[in-house]
This record gives sequence, C-alpha cells and structure tokens, in this order.
Amino acid sequence: MTNQWDSLCTDLQQLILEHRAAMVIQSALLRVFRFKHARRKEWPAVRKRLGFWAVKALWPYSLVRREWRTEPASWCHPDATLTCLLIEEAREGLWGAPSRALTLIAADNSCCTV
Repeated sequence: MTNQWDSLCTDLQQLILEHRAAMVIQSALLRVFRFKHARRKEWPAVRKRLGFWAVKALWPYSLVRREWRTEPASWCHPDATLTCLLIEEAREGLWGAPSRALTLIAADNSCCTV
C-alpha cells in the first residue's frame, strides 16, 4: 500500500506544508496574546483573589484581560459582590465582545446568582 502523502504532487505537498506552518504560527501568536496577563508576577494573586469561576467567566473578554495585564493590583481587592457585578457588566457588553474561542471554553458562567 502506497503512502497517500507520496502520491500527492510536490506543489500540493508544498502548499499543505506552508498552510500548516501558518496555522502553527497563528496558534502560537494567539496563545501569547490570550495568556499575556498570566506572565505577570501579580497574576497568581489576582487569580486567587477572584476565584476560579470568576476568572473563567471574565476570561473571554479582551478588555478584562488587558486590564489584568495593565492594572493587576486593582483586581486583587474585589469582594464577592463586586466580582459578581463585574461579571454582569461583562455579560452586558461593558467589557467588549467576548472572544468566540474563549467563550466556548468558559461556557459555564453560572458562578453568581445576581
């Protein structure tokens, strides 16, 4: 039985390899931008203070992630009521539109009953 890859013409093989390389680069770049906030030394304190469900609910919003990158200290002191208010603001669109890919990951945003 012959290998299917070898049965393709070299132009098509080259096109497939170039497309795959572009996909790998795009994936790496998106990973860097989506998790840039997590590279800051203050991030563990923010994540601990907000809690898992709040981080999961707020993570899809790019403006929230930008705020986590630029002003992480302001997120270290919210209480539970303020956290639920921030989640409601995000759902209402005050923190921008959520990322489609990240929304699928954070599909269960039922941490607060406000």
